Amino acid sequence: GELITLQGKNFGITRNQSSVIFSWNIESPVPAANRTNQHTASIACSEHDFDYEFWSDSELRVRIPDGAVSGTVSVQSERGPGNSVPIIISNPAGTKRYTDRRTYVVSQRVTFSDISATEGNILFVRIPRPEDTPSQRNVRISASDPQPFMPNYKGSILHQLENLKTGQAVSLSHQFIFYGHTTTTKINASAVKQYRNTNSPFFQKYTAADQLVPSTEPAIAAKAAEIVGKEKNPYLKAKKMYTWLVANIAYEKNANPDRAAAVALAEKKGDAYDMTILFCALARASGIPALPNAGILIDASRNSRIHWWAEFWLEDFGWVPADPAVGAGFPGPGRETPAEKNDWYFGNLDANHIVYSRGWNDQKPMTQKSRVVYRPRFFAFQPVWEESGGNIKSYTSFWEEPKVTGVY
Repeated sequence: GELITLQGKNFGITRNQSSVIFSWNIESPVPAANRTNQHTASIACSEHDFDYEFWSDSELRVRIPDGAVSGTVSVQSERGPGNSVPIIISNPAGTKRYTDRRTYVVSQRVTFSDISATEGNILFVRIPRPEDTPSQRNVRISASDPQPFMPNYKGSILHQLENLKTGQAVSLSHQFIFYGHTTTTKINASAVKQYRNTNSPFFQKYTAADQLVPSTEPAIAAKAAEIVGKEKNPYLKAKKMYTWLVANIAYEKNANPDRAAAVALAEKKGDAYDMTILFCALARASGIPALPNAGILIDASRNSRIHWWAEFWLEDFGWVPADPAVGAGFPGPGRETPAEKNDWYFGNLDANHIVYSRGWNDQKPMTQKSRVVYRPRFFAFQPVWEESGGNIKSYTSFWEEPKVTGVY
């Protein structure tokens, strides 16, 4: 998160598709003496985290991205890769490790049937794609049927279906391949700092209430103050919130999708979605940047189901994972004992979590007069899943949950 300045030439007047690349490290089973370039990796600055502050042809100002380690930094401009220069990144607050690399193959399918339409209609479909993150790397589409209109439109695959006919059935399918890793952190709580720039776009966005996280609800703000008490340390405040949720929220399968977070808090029961939203709301109400994550969770038999978990940000450290639902013993991959499971899922996350959304993806409809379908409590946080216009009277859509078809 620290801001650095890079000086040089031929960076480009504007950034466009250029990026700043830092070293990234995975613990490899290959002995150090035998490692090649395939056993090392890099990570780019993130627009999601507002890492790019200033870009000109001769000077850049960027923030060191989450997951970066000591090694090198370079600029990948539209003219090609630049020179790599050494950089030392210290992290007194603790360490973060990425281990247990797995190659995942995940398939998705959505089907449209019972179409009633006449000439002059259009249907936009936005299929979420797994996110690229420090622990989930090199996401790419390995197969599509049919080919999409746009393979990456604001975090989704965009299909544009035109002039559908009555009685027609349409199926859209995609297959993704990527690396997943277990994330483990070790935090030195006494070295955790207070947030320096609370006026930054990053801090303002991830501490504010939004469409998902109702952190300004009076009951939530009051409960956050009660849980935190006089504690000032951001890490220890987040730990108190996690511990309270694990101890006080009872698991409820198939929770009401329309139930507000404040109601789940009052009733002290909920599912993984409720636990995640409550953790983020409590954190934001206490001035801690936090993100809800949506995706799938894989069990030992490679079966998957929709799941939600959280992250919170520590100054000069980055994002820290937390899954209060699995920590509380909600159905999940689990650890050896309930006590170990409870503690481990604060600050750590296994490679069985596949993320599709980190926070609210504020997409807008393609046209003003279209009819939009929103899917709450699903495997991604986006307001537009389907958007129909023109002479479409009705149709039926069936979204299959993402399926893991290979793990290597």
